[in-house]
Amino acid sequence: MWGNYSFDYACSMARGHSGGLVLIWDPAILVKQNIWCEDNFLIVQGTWVNGDDTYFMVNIYGPQDPSSKRNLWHNLLTFIQYHSGKYMLFGDLNEVRDESERFGSKFSRWEAQVFNDFIHDSGLVEMPMGGRMFTWMNKFGTKMNYGLIPLKILWLQRRGFDEMIKHAIEEFNQQYSASGIRLQDKLKFIKHRIKDWNLESRSNDRSRKQEVVSRLNIIDTKIDMDSGTEAEREERVKLLQECKEIDRVEALDLAQKAR
Repeated sequence: MWGNYSFDYACSMARGHSGGLVLIWDPAILVKQNIWCEDNFLIVQGTWVNGDDTYFMVNIYGPQDPSSKRNLWHNLLTFIQYHSGKYMLFGDLNEVRDESERFGSKFSRWEAQVFNDFIHDSGLVEMPMGGRMFTWMNKFGTKMNYGLIPLKILWLQRRGFDEMIKHAIEEFNQQYSASGIRLQDKLKFIKHRIKDWNLESRSNDRSRKQEVVSRLNIIDTKIDMDSGTEAEREERVKLLQECKEIDRVEALDLAQKAR
């Protein structure tokens, strides 16, 4: 995997229709201390070769059943509370925090609340990963509406939408002040302004994302060389969050086009 055969692993075997879990690491980098294998999660405790901190890598496969999900979050919370260290949780959690993250299946507000409570009580924080919203690290579905009101899905969530509508109405009123103008004409005028604004917004998002990615590459290079400042590290977090927001809007746009 790394150009050699020096690797170690831990696994939780498949049970019934559920697939197994596996964690693989380079023992020259991570020194394993303990392993815990359960039906829906696999935990490896260890330390980095050049560090003293204790880390817990938690690979999760979330069950479908709501009751089983709740038991999973309860068991993981109990484990975290009784084992001191730094945690990294990842995998197929089969859960979302907000209705906007659910695509193509039913959203359960109760399940999301249980999940959010687990994240909060565990002291976890979502790490911005360029749009991947399902990885958490220590201390930190809108069912898509495929109906006839796409504004609810995308445009209302873009910055500047409200201002653009106000300006379009003002522009129309200035150009067509006659009382005989029909509402249909005004709506048609606004529709064209929305179309132009949407194209411009998407173009601006693409340009801004290129700027953000370019800046992130510069900062990451400095951090890899141990020359990054604290201010640059803070800037990196903000840039990742901005990139994630752009990716979220792009994903909604693609989902709307696919309806």
